[in-house]
Amino acid sequence: QFLDELGNWGADTEGAMRNLYADEKYYAELVRAFARDPRIRSLEIAMRAQDYADAFTLSHGLMNEARKLGLAPLSEPLSLFADRLRTRNWKDAPNFYGAAQEQISRIQDLVRRSDSSV
Repeated sequence: QFLDELGNWGADTEGAMRNLYADEKYYAELVRAFARDPRIRSLEIAMRAQDYADAFTLSHGLMNEARKLGLAPLSEPLSLFADRLRTRNWKDAPNFYGAAQEQISRIQDLVRRSDSSV
């Protein structure tokens, strides 16, 4: 059911699992761990402090991991956000961070619901 919800959200669970030998349980564990990654909180702190160099490093790492997990609804806004930071487009960065943060909240909500149904 958790994988179905991820798929409904837009994640490419099948594509990501091809790299994990189709191990659904392992994939679900990786997604759950990603949703709890401390870098998410560190990114929030960096943005509040307007530490855009740190925010770039964090967002880029999270984007890469989200891509590997097939979490396109999250990796795409993280990519746009990281591009703004890479090009030092500070003015637009908060708006792009907001779009990424919305999807981070979505994946965290999916994980919380899945955890509570187990």
